[in-house]
Amino acid sequence: SDSDESVFVDEQGRLHLKIRKIGNKWWSAEVCSIGFTQHGPHIFHVASPLDNLDAHVVLGLFVFSTNKVNDVYPEIDFEATTWNNTHNGNNAQFVVQPYNRPNMTNIYHFLIDDDRPTTHIFDWQPSQVAFESFYGAGVVPATEDDRIFDDVYTGPDNPDPANHLRVHMNLWLSDEQSNSGNHMPANPNIDPAEIEVIISSVELPEITPCMDFNLTRPILLTPEKRAATNDATPLFTWSGVENVTYTLQLASDKRFTTIIQEFSGIVGTSFTPAMPLSDGQIFWRVRAVNCAWDTSAWSKSRDVTVDTIPPPAPNMLSPSDGETVVGSPRFLSWDKLNDVGMYEIRLDTHNPIMPNAILVTKNKYKLPGPLLPTTYFWQVRAKDEAGNWGEWTPVHSMFIQSSPNEALILNRFTTATPTLTWNNFSGAVRYEIQVSETAKFREIAFTAEVAALSITTPPLHDGVWYMRIRPKFADSSAGQWNSGEAFIIDTT
Repeated sequence: SDSDESVFVDEQGRLHLKIRKIGNKWWSAEVCSIGFTQHGPHIFHVASPLDNLDAHVVLGLFVFSTNKVNDVYPEIDFEATTWNNTHNGNNAQFVVQPYNRPNMTNIYHFLIDDDRPTTHIFDWQPSQVAFESFYGAGVVPATEDDRIFDDVYTGPDNPDPANHLRVHMNLWLSDEQSNSGNHMPANPNIDPAEIEVIISSVELPEITPCMDFNLTRPILLTPEKRAATNDATPLFTWSGVENVTYTLQLASDKRFTTIIQEFSGIVGTSFTPAMPLSDGQIFWRVRAVNCAWDTSAWSKSRDVTVDTIPPPAPNMLSPSDGETVVGSPRFLSWDKLNDVGMYEIRLDTHNPIMPNAILVTKNKYKLPGPLLPTTYFWQVRAKDEAGNWGEWTPVHSMFIQSSPNEALILNRFTTATPTLTWNNFSGAVRYEIQVSETAKFREIAFTAEVAALSITTPPLHDGVWYMRIRPKFADSSAGQWNSGEAFIIDTT
């Protein structure tokens, strides 16, 4: 509650924090610094006795950041509470979060057993946090008898001031029933309608002031609008300004009436959710927040579809499995699948098929030229718009049988690097050679210019190839290409 009756500063400059029951609800109180604290001693002088707080009351004097580091909020606490009598008679503790490290190395329990005013200090330094509690209102205990507790934390969870920690002081009820209106304080000596703690003063390091930074509306960068991804923890990025944090909202509708998740206190202009998002369309937007909690307008929203389910294997159509094909097929084809942007084909004269990464965007593949008269094996898989590859189809086979009227190809090579030869052309000083998988030489796989009457090609895969040649003369002119000649590479 921010009511003047719940939290106020009296004429002596003391801070009053109250828990008040109004109707059937309990209202707690909290204050925090507008700016950010730094390394140094954080000293809290408490005027109220802490030895006999109700079992459900928690007084928190702490520094805290909303910017998670390794999924933990950076925080250093002093807390006066018995946590509903669960701490073996202790009623106070210092903590460097997270509290539940193995062997409880980040938490220090102790007992306040006197009703005198107390002082609680955590001296936050780069390499350690020194804790101290004592009776009295100085910066050191007046006598050793006044010392309640001291220790030093040197572990790995010491926060970094760069994560923007604020100073907080709060008073609240710890049990789950307190929000239902059914909870009544356990101590009969405490007025059940009002609980109060008075902080007489605090001494802090310099607080970085909150400047009136420009709260420009962020511009979303990635994922792109209407993008699809198979990453259930996608990276969200946006442009922004310095010295602010950001709030990212994810919703199931473009009006943001149903919020899936909200992430606040983001430092920087990118964020990746720690937990996977569910598959489906997600709308997202971002706004800037300065250290005074002023907010910019929300960015324009975008939508992204998370899809982690791969597409099915398509149904193979033609040639059918085991079919004998006279001549050579022009196409391999299969069923078209929805939301699929790419297919990969494997085609080989061996089974298991060697990967050869033939990629197409349609549900058919035009063969670049005739196939050898032998058995071929082929299979297909699909890739959806989100990037998921599906399973391969079962391997299908087809037998290529030469057409009775087809001219025989006499040049057959059993090496992948054949030596091609030709006759001398009168007046030629050089020869230009082209090799292609198509009879019309639409795509050239290899070209060269030599003075000799032969050339050895770079490695060519098994199949039918075409070669053509033309003469080059001393005046740099060129003759006509010959009609071309087919040859076969068959290394099996």
